[in-house]
Amino acid sequence: VVWYGFDGKDREIYFYDAATGVVTQVTANPGLDDAWVQIDGDNIVWRGHDGVDYEIWTYQFSTGVTTKITDNIEGDNDPQISGDYVVWQGYDGVADTVSDRGDWDIFAYNLPSQVTLNVSANAAMEDSSPRIEGNEVVWESRHIGDDWEIMHTEIGSGQVPQNLSADVDSERLVLLNDEVAGEQHAALNRATLYQTPGHTLAILP
Repeated sequence: VVWYGFDGKDREIYFYDAATGVVTQVTANPGLDDAWVQIDGDNIVWRGHDGVDYEIWTYQFSTGVTTKITDNIEGDNDPQISGDYVVWQGYDGVADTVSDRGDWDIFAYNLPSQVTLNVSANAAMEDSSPRIEGNEVVWESRHIGDDWEIMHTEIGSGQVPQNLSADVDSERLVLLNDEVAGEQHAALNRATLYQTPGHTLAILP
C-alpha cells in the first residue's frame, strides 16, 4: 500500500509491506512536497518538488532505488504507472510560434530502457489526465474552443492517436481498465463505453 502523508513539515511518500507489517518512508526532503503517488508491481511513481518545480519520480521496491525521470523548468503532473511505462502531463517546451504556441502534452517513460517519448505530440492542443493500462494510453485533449475530447493510442504501435469521442460536447474523466464494463459503480450508468483493442473505455460526462 502506498500513500502520501504530512510529516509535520510537508507531504512525503510512504508504503506499507503487508508481508512484514513494516511502514517505510520513501521520501524525506524537508520543505519539498511529494504527492500524487501510484503503484504497480515493483514500482511506485509520484510528483515531487525538487526546489524549482514539480518533477516525476519513481522508486523500485526490490532495489530501493529512487529515480528522477523528468528535469525541466515546467511542473509535471498526474503521473500514472502500468507495467514498464510511466505516463504524465508535461509542457512540451516549444516556444510560442505560429505552428505551435507551446502546450501541455502527454509523455511516457519506459522503465527498462529509460527512454521518454511524447505520446500526444500535437500543436496548440492542451492534453491532460492520462491513464494507462499495459501500453494503451488514454487522455483528455482540448481541441477547438473549449471542446474536450478523449484520445487513445498504443505505445510502440506507430499509430496516430485516435479521437474516440469526436463530437461537439466536452468529455472528461476518462477511465481505462480491463474490468470497467463489469464495475458496479453509479457513475458508469452515465458513462459512454468504447472498445479499444484490449480494454473497455468509460468516458464520464
